[in-house]
Amino acid sequence: MNRTFSVFLAAIVLIAPAFGAQFAGPEEAGQLAAPPRLETSGLAASQRTPDLLWTHDDSGGADSLYGVTTTGKFVGAIHLRGVHNEDWEDIASYRQDNKAWLLVAAVGVPDPNRPPVDLHLGEDPPRDTRYANTR
Repeated sequence: MNRTFSVFLAAIVLIAPAFGAQFAGPEEAGQLAAPPRLETSGLAASQRTPDLLWTHDDSGGADSLYGVTTTGKFVGAIHLRGVHNEDWEDIASYRQDNKAWLLVAAVGVPDPNRPPVDLHLGEDPPRDTRYANTR
């Protein structure tokens, strides 16, 4: 963790109680009843489809993103062409120029033959996309 981030995080922890923010503990919304099969490593809310989350496998998983509902029900998968999932760590979603995007990241890979950061960018598919069923 870099120093700037550590200081920022510490400031949030110290200031949050002053604004009445309280942590009530985790609350289970559902269970992931779908792929990934190996190790879920990231989760991002779709910017296009309400109640849809995108996730993926970590090391050695398929080159795919899995759509699940907010209760964990499997919706389908999309395959990312031209990339390989060697060690995907996280996924993020965002909007830019009126488009919804998904960003998959492999970061901090301890392999001198690979770049330390590998980012894969693609559009968040529209709701009417027929996701490939991987089951």
